[in-house]
Amino acid sequence: MKIFNKKNARASIKWLATSLMATGLAVGLSTTVYGQARGELTDNINVYACSQTREVLFTANRGRNVELLERVGDFYRANIQDNHDVYILGDFVRVTEATGVIRRQLVNIYEIPGEDYAIGFRREGETVQVTGLYGNWFEVQFEGGRGFIRDGYMRVSMADKLPVTPVSPHRAGLAAEVVAYAKQYLGVPYRWGSMDASRGFDCSGFVITVMRNFGVSLQRISRDMAAINGTYVSRSNLQAGDLVFFATMGGRRISHVGIYIGDGRFIHSATNGGVIISGMSESYYASRYVTARRVL
Repeated sequence: MKIFNKKNARASIKWLATSLMATGLAVGLSTTVYGQARGELTDNINVYACSQTREVLFTANRGRNVELLERVGDFYRANIQDNHDVYILGDFVRVTEATGVIRRQLVNIYEIPGEDYAIGFRREGETVQVTGLYGNWFEVQFEGGRGFIRDGYMRVSMADKLPVTPVSPHRAGLAAEVVAYAKQYLGVPYRWGSMDASRGFDCSGFVITVMRNFGVSLQRISRDMAAINGTYVSRSNLQAGDLVFFATMGGRRISHVGIYIGDGRFIHSATNGGVIISGMSESYYASRYVTARRVL
């Protein structure tokens, strides 16, 4: 039987420390550095061993997913399957996802940008996967769906390369058509639950009827529209054709929707006047404004 004494203890500790150092060294040598972001190749491109010598290792096919480690001039240092620390030209990479690190003690995640009701939170130092940038908000993956975190509350690698929903070149002309079409319903009375112009509209029924004429499909309830349809747009960046949402029943729960027509005005079906044009700065609506979505 081995007798445990101070001499044996010192020897055991020395052996353990040496083993741990050796193990740590081995792990350090074999550890792969994983990406700060992910992307997709937009063309067949050369993969280089270095960003300066331009030694071609192989060609990667369009559509290949890659891990992005850092930006180096015109290149990304990347991992492509089993090839680590290789270099690819940034012009041929579309960033699809980045890693965000929470930088405040507690940060709320919202279902809709600008809402007061939080659907979750993350603590300082925790990470989230960021999939897009919408005005002053980041879109993040949350519990199998999506949520939004205000920018400035996270440190996001390669944030400037994240996808932003583009505005089509013909949007201004299309928005003008939408506004003109919506105005033909001025004076149609309010009728709860109706999308029939001959009987009257409720607020979401009016918006759905207008947008459907231009091939835009929307949720039936205003709160669901704000949660699902289109992309977030800040109040300062409103453009004609954007949907504007209000909490007319108290709190911040969305219960009313209209269509922004420019010059600080919106058209909507109000309970006390049917389809009318109102000002965003009117005290009633200014105090109840919640958010806006771009669907065109």
